[in-house]
Amino acid sequence: MLKGDNHATYQFDEEEFNNIRWFHLDEVPHSKSDPHMERFIQKFKGNL
Repeated sequence: MLKGDNHATYQFDEEEFNNIRWFHLDEVPHSKSDPHMERFIQKFKGNL
């Protein structure tokens, strides 16, 4: 997880990614994410 400013502009590798954006934990698009992201987020939410 990252701590950052959702109003800041971040540099990223545009050859690797089309864009980047922030998501609330309940809004992560699991079908478009790493196959283990959903399991990771469930564990993370359990530790909040």
